[in-house]
Amino acid sequence: DPSKIDECTSIDLAVIGNIRPDWFLDKRGDDTDVQYLGNQHVYYSDENRTSIPKLVKQWRKKDFASQYFVMSMMGNPPNRMENNATDNIPVEDTLHWPLILNIPGEGFGDDQLQVYRNHALLTDDDDDLFTLVQRYEAMGGVCGNARGGDDDASDIGPPVLEEEAYIPSDLEVDPNSWVSNEYTFSPVWQVPTQEMGDDNDDGGGDDAASAAASSGKATTRVSDRLTVQSCHDTATNTIDLSFHFHDIAPSSTTALLPWMAIGYRSSDVCAMTPLEGGSTPLVLVATPPNES
Repeated sequence: DPSKIDECTSIDLAVIGNIRPDWFLDKRGDDTDVQYLGNQHVYYSDENRTSIPKLVKQWRKKDFASQYFVMSMMGNPPNRMENNATDNIPVEDTLHWPLILNIPGEGFGDDQLQVYRNHALLTDDDDDLFTLVQRYEAMGGVCGNARGGDDDASDIGPPVLEEEAYIPSDLEVDPNSWVSNEYTFSPVWQVPTQEMGDDNDDGGGDDAASAAASSGKATTRVSDRLTVQSCHDTATNTIDLSFHFHDIAPSSTTALLPWMAIGYRSSDVCAMTPLEGGSTPLVLVATPPNES
């Protein structure tokens, strides 16, 4: 209800955020990782703000920076508490709803705990939930820029801090505790398996990495699916890069290979956004839309 809003400020984050609800459960992509942790009991604040014990399944999800999220999903849906009853059970009572999300500050804010309540499935009649600000402004309300500046290109994206003002997170990836462990419980998408040391390897995997190394170029194995060769030309001060994808097939719907972006950091700080503001220079590699 927009009439209940006392004050409104906004930040234009541009193209940032999760575009699929299962992002926390898998490690699709080559610069992310996930660690399925299994079951754990936590205290959960319900809709009455009463703390009650809940069984959750937890995942750690590392994003493009060096921090990670912790997602806690409901372990026991109501129908399971009723011995997995199947007759006349609302679909809402069969879902593993998200309950708690631990969010890293990623350099420009404090770490947070986000609690989800009042779960419900959305329908086409719920579109107004996504136009709250527009409806508030239609009533005469003003939702100003939280940065206090004009709405120009420099005011788009997450907040920007100077490097000395970088706020460290307590959710930094610790190599002593992080173990890559992908398990999604998905009935649709399964974790791909890769046979190691297969004599029938068609140019992927370790054979490709060995061949790349023998070429005299520096070889970096980014992941099991990507090997990068690099060669620095000191005369022209340029770097020649070649990328070798292994066991990656074109999309079944578009026949396109995955896109890839290479960014350039201005410091050793691995942050989601440039500490000095502005745009990050990057190289985008993608199949042209008119080719397959």
